[in-house]
Amino acid sequence: MTGCTEDDPPPPSPSPTPSATATPTPQPQAAPLDVTIADAAGRLPRAARKIATARVESTVGGYLEGAFLGDFPRTRYADAWTHFTPAATRLARRDLGLLTHADRGARIASVVPVRQEVRVRALAPRRKMIGGTARVRLVLRVTDVDGAVQRVRIAGRLLLTRAPDRTFRIFGYDLERSSGPLRAPAAPGGDA
Repeated sequence: MTGCTEDDPPPPSPSPTPSATATPTPQPQAAPLDVTIADAAGRLPRAARKIATARVESTVGGYLEGAFLGDFPRTRYADAWTHFTPAATRLARRDLGLLTHADRGARIASVVPVRQEVRVRALAPRRKMIGGTARVRLVLRVTDVDGAVQRVRIAGRLLLTRAPDRTFRIFGYDLERSSGPLRAPAAPGGDA
């Protein structure tokens, strides 16, 4: 026969059960802008190719940053046209909803580029790039202020010409934009 005495330690208290907590979805890391001169009409030596790549990266990257990336929410997109010719700027302002986030920028909380790929077909008649076609593939993770997350894809062509200061300017475009939800926001007070 056994019994409890004052010298026996008290039984251990039950351990608390872990509560179910929602773990936030990790934000993907921003993909860098990847610009490559895929081929050239004409001969483009290695040194000239390197210079041309940097100049295309500045032009196309500047446009993408001003149009689709950067700080949000926002409603101004003037920086998107810095790298356009004057005639292309006039046309582009008519296509704001296609060429920028202007149609929804006030509702966007953040944008993370998941893919930024530019492949260039250069026009190089005298061993220097004087223009070309930049094929753009941009995939963005867009989070709205209400928490909804969408995957937005922008794909198509930007037509480039060399300006007198040797930078490139966008003189034409043929882009398509599509989007679809990644996940809907959690219902208030509901389980995550």
